[in-house]
Amino acid sequence: MSLLFPEIKAESVDGKPLKLWESGHPDEYDLRELLQYEARYAAVKEAVQNGSVLHVRHYRFQVNGAEWLAERDHFALIDAYDELAQKYGAPEFTQRKDVKPQGGYQFRLKNAKTQQEQESRK
Repeated sequence: MSLLFPEIKAESVDGKPLKLWESGHPDEYDLRELLQYEARYAAVKEAVQNGSVLHVRHYRFQVNGAEWLAERDHFALIDAYDELAQKYGAPEFTQRKDVKPQGGYQFRLKNAKTQQEQESRK
């Protein structure tokens, strides 16, 4: 089984870390659409609209054999793995040897407040 997924991180307006998982390899334009239309991205959208940088890291998880039957609900399993790893001082799922980084990117949306100020000066 091979699973492509990005980890999407930002910092909320009140300074708390935000993390989402997405399927496939969405690029910046895909993420902009997700921010605009997907309700589960509401907190991330608010954060980036207020200047937070959106960090996206792509990964590939690949194993061989029938012992891994977790295609369904794999993001919930990754979160559960990370919770246990944190509890026992182990590395996060994305730091495993069978998870290979595939690149990533980050971007910042133009701050809506700054944009309004610039437009009012014109």
